Amino acid sequence: ILGWKAAIEKRIPGSLEAVDIELQKGDLKVAVEISSTTKPIQEIQNIRKCLEAGYEYIICVSPEDNRLTNLKTQSVKAFTFRERERFRFCSPKRLKNILESLSPSGIDSGNRIVSEKIPPQKQLLDTKEASELLGIKKNTLYEWVIQRKIPFVKVGRLTKFRRDALEEWLKKRSRKEETF
Repeated sequence: ILGWKAAIEKRIPGSLEAVDIELQKGDLKVAVEISSTTKPIQEIQNIRKCLEAGYEYIICVSPEDNRLTNLKTQSVKAFTFRERERFRFCSPKRLKNILESLSPSGIDSGNRIVSEKIPPQKQLLDTKEASELLGIKKNTLYEWVIQRKIPFVKVGRLTKFRRDALEEWLKKRSRKEETF
């Protein structure tokens, strides 16, 4: 489908574990985990095994919206922001759209982070995402915005943060601390 090669119950090399469906297009490998009866904790373990196996993206598919919502909530608790950038949660009907949005040329599976390959229009973070990226509480982030200590962008009433500006800000801060 759409130029993807599929393997069902693909065994992970060096493991007794398997991925529900492995999709491959060029060098891009995507793991698809289907959630219909397993508990969220088991699905979180399945996502973890796919991350450890080196899949660029992990797509969790379920026909139940409440199951997907629960999985998203659990993934926030179990994974870092950078890990969650590689997840997609969808119903079977939306799987085709997600696969169409993934392109082998838009992913860097080397040492660079996945977020560097996100198109610029998707690099604006909300306050929750920015606070997770920085590892601080949202209240601290709001204080820094008010004090103009951190780069931000106002979009109407919303406060947004450019990912590259935050990463550059972090680099400058770490250089200042190294000089002391």
